[in-house]
Amino acid sequence: SSSLKAVLDKGSGIQQVFVHASVERALAEFPDAAPGVLLADISLANPSPAEFVRRLKARFPDAALVILSHQEDDASVLAALLAGACGCFPKQSPLAKVCETVEEAYAGGCPITPQIARKLMQWFHARGRNDLPAAHLTAREQGILSLVAAGAQNQEIAITLHLSDATVRAHLRRT
Repeated sequence: SSSLKAVLDKGSGIQQVFVHASVERALAEFPDAAPGVLLADISLANPSPAEFVRRLKARFPDAALVILSHQEDDASVLAALLAGACGCFPKQSPLAKVCETVEEAYAGGCPITPQIARKLMQWFHARGRNDLPAAHLTAREQGILSLVAAGAQNQEIAITLHLSDATVRAHLRRT
């Protein structure tokens, strides 16, 4: 929306904010320069959120793709995340929170709410993937992942483990 564009343009330090009404227009009109972050409303998804994400990731494979959704627990959110989105936030979030989300994604984070983290963990557990080998993970990385699975945000993890936000993000990137 124009209000989101105004907030991102004004105070966030984010450059070149583009707003498009559909994925087709975004793919057709986007400049040649690859974006660092794409913020996409999955209510615009056509034909499905997963296909929507796949199309954007095919065109911009290195961009961090964050989706906005009306319903955090919707199966379409899970499908979009599994298709390649790095994060998701409620569409009704305050604009300042959306800006934080974009900045976190740009810094390599995975901005998701605790409710979405729980849904992802339930999805993995339902498929028997909770026994994936963790031998390659350090004790610190295992601790961070345990807190993520419990629904903690990066900042909460940093405070709990006496780490910086950047260190938490670095550990999450390695896992």
